[in-house]
Amino acid sequence: MSILDTLNKIATKVLGTSTYNTQTKQTVREGGWFDKGPQPEQQQYNPPVTQTYQPTPTQEYKPTVAPTKSDYSPQSTITATPQVTTQPQTTPSLDNNTLTKMVDIYGGKDSKLLSYSQQLADATKHDFWKNNPELLALIPHLETGSGRYITRPNNFTNWGINYPGNNEEFAKMTPAEVLQKFIDGIASNSPYYEKFRTGAPLTDQELLEFAKVYEPANPDYGPNLVNGRKHIRNTMGWPELS
Repeated sequence: MSILDTLNKIATKVLGTSTYNTQTKQTVREGGWFDKGPQPEQQQYNPPVTQTYQPTPTQEYKPTVAPTKSDYSPQSTITATPQVTTQPQTTPSLDNNTLTKMVDIYGGKDSKLLSYSQQLADATKHDFWKNNPELLALIPHLETGSGRYITRPNNFTNWGINYPGNNEEFAKMTPAEVLQKFIDGIASNSPYYEKFRTGAPLTDQELLEFAKVYEPANPDYGPNLVNGRKHIRNTMGWPELS
């Protein structure tokens, strides 16, 4: 026996014999010092199939763009267009032309008082006449028919006819001078009319009281002033006084 055969026998005792199984594709070892008996069949490890990771799709990020002045449309608000109301002119333009028209309403085109329209217009520099211009035309008409029926010397308005010496004095004066006495007396000089210098148009009640001072003997004088003033303002297109 050769040395090679001896070594093979020793190897067979120690390691046993190995047989390759073509069906199971495994090598089976039998015998040998290290043989622990038949070994269970080992299954080939097949790792679980995992899905390919697909990240959750996200929407494309679009940063918020702040609106510019050109593309910004603020919420519409309904704003009432302010109504521009023209306040009625309580104290109208009181020039020669205006006073001429007022005198003409009652006196007519041939009224002698029309020659003094400029003087009447100048009278409205006084606060009383500025606030009560209708009386400049109305009182002369009630007293003398706007100059048609003058019974006292040069006196369109019968101003101060009951005061001693006035008629004699007025006889030496011009109609314009006597008319100025009337204008200044009511507006500033006479203490009897001080309470009527209110800085505003006289109310109807105040006008009735005014009539009692100017013509105390005539109970119709007050209503005539009230109604006459309304007629003049209406004819001139002026608003009614409250």
